[in-house]
Amino acid sequence: MMGLWERIKRIFSSNLNNMLDKAEDPEKMLDQVIRDMNEQLKTTKKHVASAIASQKKLERDYQTEMNLANNYLAKAKAILGDDDETNDHLAKEALQKKKHHETLAHQIKASLDAQSDMVEKLKANLRKLEGKVRESESKKNFLKAKHATAKTQKAIAEQISGIDDSSHFEVFERLEAKVNHMEDSAMAQLELNRGKFENQLEDVSFDAGVEQEFLALKKDVGLIEDKATSTPKKTTASTADDDDDFEKLKAELKK
Repeated sequence: MMGLWERIKRIFSSNLNNMLDKAEDPEKMLDQVIRDMNEQLKTTKKHVASAIASQKKLERDYQTEMNLANNYLAKAKAILGDDDETNDHLAKEALQKKKHHETLAHQIKASLDAQSDMVEKLKANLRKLEGKVRESESKKNFLKAKHATAKTQKAIAEQISGIDDSSHFEVFERLEAKVNHMEDSAMAQLELNRGKFENQLEDVSFDAGVEQEFLALKKDVGLIEDKATSTPKKTTASTADDDDDFEKLKAELKK
């Protein structure tokens, strides 16, 4: 039976190593390991039960042989109690049978002692296996959660690794340079258009009718006085003010 226990452990260890080598989904493997451990536990319980049954049978056989030996001893005593020498042969036969059953009982007792030791060891191993199964079942959910966390961390690490790729940064820098170039070109074009517009304003000439109407407008707003109604001549400061007003008006027209 001890050889059987060792074979069970070797088979379980071999199956577990094969599963680890082929594992694609650790969570499924954990479930499978628990199932296999429970199956091994059931098998072990059956073998322990069988060993206990054998132990019980040896105990019965031993007790039977001891009872027979005691019975033949009692018969031998009874025969000798008759004080009949003709019965001595029968007494010796009874003692011979007693010795035979005692010998069998001693042989069975040796087997019984060995079987009892093995049963105790099997029970201890069974308790150990039961503890391992309970421990594994309690750890299963923890390991599943840990595996899920590890998968998330791996995915994040792979994404970060992709972002750290220098080619991505090179593309980003080229795009940034292109945008900056487009912005600089637009600003340069705006400056160029503004200069052209100002030059066009400076090059504008007006016909005589517009100039006369412009002077009449200035008279209406009081910027200049009609010569016929004019009294004292404008001072230099007044002339300067008129020039300022004129420049302001030009500026307004350019807007």
